[in-house]
Amino acid sequence: LNDGTVKVVAHASKTLSRAQRNYAQIKKEALAVVYGVKKFHKYLWERHFTLLTDHKPLVTIFGSAKGIPQTAACCLKRWAGLIMNYSFDIEYRSTKDFSQADYLSRLPSSGDDLFDAKFDQHDAEEDLSTKCLILEMQAELLVTAELIAEMTAENSSR
Repeated sequence: LNDGTVKVVAHASKTLSRAQRNYAQIKKEALAVVYGVKKFHKYLWERHFTLLTDHKPLVTIFGSAKGIPQTAACCLKRWAGLIMNYSFDIEYRSTKDFSQADYLSRLPSSGDDLFDAKFDQHDAEEDLSTKCLILEMQAELLVTAELIAEMTAENSSR
């Protein structure tokens, strides 16, 4: 709010898959950020927001002006690249000052599987349409050796 107070608008939680439960803590924390940003995409896209975290290393990975650290795992780099399309600041808050989110992380949600299935399908459809658009653009922008030779000949005759 304008006076600096923070009010919760919505909460989200996700039960981790068996594979995700084996992730290192930093990957779990990063996954939570990406999940939240994707889940609230409609509200966050093209708006500047502040992302709060109680995991200090995420500030370096997702908020560094220097870019993503070279030592970061590939999935962290990919996730950082994904959320860099959003306009945000990232701030660290101690777990004590961030108790609402910590409390929610201990409450598993039973409806996650349905959401994840729909979300994954939406992602797949979005990825497919993006790939189709890229292929269409590549076809239009395709530069062949013949085209280069033709343009060079045209340019030489001037």
